[in-house]
Amino acid sequence: MADEILDIHFSASVDNPLLNGLVLSSDDCPGDVGDANNDGLIDVIDVVTVVNHILELAVLDECGQFRADANADSQINILDLIEIVNIILGTTAH
Repeated sequence: MADEILDIHFSASVDNPLLNGLVLSSDDCPGDVGDANNDGLIDVIDVVTVVNHILELAVLDECGQFRADANADSQINILDLIEIVNIILGTTAH
């Protein structure tokens, strides 16, 4: 077991079925982009929350999806995760 390497690859992209045809704005979903769990912080918990949504282990509500879609392309995928990590690291304005 110690010699085994865990190699996980995923190229998941989750269309926002809750958002299809629905136009939400920051007025509808207060909070910061990247704060997927709406706890007022953008942190590693948001990254885990978005990963779980992408892997379909959990489903974000409409506003969670709106805030998780950090690059505003109506999909939640690795690009949003990168954007959220950049927000956390302070390399992206939000």
